[in-house]
Amino acid sequence: MPWLVDGGHECPSLPEAVAVNAHAWLLTNLDEPWQMFDDWFVFGHAQGNRFDFIFNEDRSANLSARVDVGSRHDLFISTVCELASVTGCLLFSAEHWSSIEPTVAELSSSIRASRAFRYVRDPRSVLGGTDD
Repeated sequence: MPWLVDGGHECPSLPEAVAVNAHAWLLTNLDEPWQMFDDWFVFGHAQGNRFDFIFNEDRSANLSARVDVGSRHDLFISTVCELASVTGCLLFSAEHWSSIEPTVAELSSSIRASRAFRYVRDPRSVLGGTDD
């Protein structure tokens, strides 16, 4: 589970064996990544659905997924769940501070409950202060 820090949260790194497996899976199943910084690779679009894969000095890695709720994301949600299954990882919502079972139904439900999803559907309700 992640832990709170000033200004946000931090997540535990993937151990080297899991990181290697996840990286190989991403290379096999997705388009070629682009490099954001040294040791930081992005699989996907800068402003869209994507995985961020950051290698650490100790050969572990940090992996995160960004779902763009303003675009078609059904296939990407399936991809996120498949990668979680392959690596034996759970998913986590920082917004709701809860783990998510790596199933399409659970991840889709969490996305539908997100502030970002509500914003895409009705920006005024979120920006106008009527958000829960």
